[in-house]
Amino acid sequence: MIKLLIILMSLSSMAFSGESLNIKKSHPYMTFGVYAPVPVPMVGIGYRDLQNNRGTDFSIDLGSVVVGTFVNAHVKYITYFSNNYIAIGAKGSFVIAVYNGRSASAINFAPEITFGKDRKTTFNQINLNFPHVMLRDGISYIPVISYQYGVKF
Repeated sequence: MIKLLIILMSLSSMAFSGESLNIKKSHPYMTFGVYAPVPVPMVGIGYRDLQNNRGTDFSIDLGSVVVGTFVNAHVKYITYFSNNYIAIGAKGSFVIAVYNGRSASAINFAPEITFGKDRKTTFNQINLNFPHVMLRDGISYIPVISYQYGVKF
């Protein structure tokens, strides 16, 4: 009985001491999603490197509508809470738009926050970022939301 109490106390002290087991999970993935408020479909690839409940995520996605095409690159730091996670990072975009025979392009960098739910072979996530847009009155930050469904390899 005393040995059992010692073992239980040891395990509980490890669980609440902030130490975590040495768990490594790294995987490439593919995503399918849509941007809002204007519904723009996208497809992407990425790589997630996790150790314990923290890690990094690198991804690229491509989207297109009738008048424009964009390529986004994302770099994020992830923290897991069981199967849910939150990630904070940055997004760089290159956009090409064609309208009435005229074309324009832009490069943009924006902060990004992601909320997600992880499963064994898939995940769902919502991204919120704040790209800046040049207006007559100056720079304006417009929130952009996207939903992604990912498949791990």
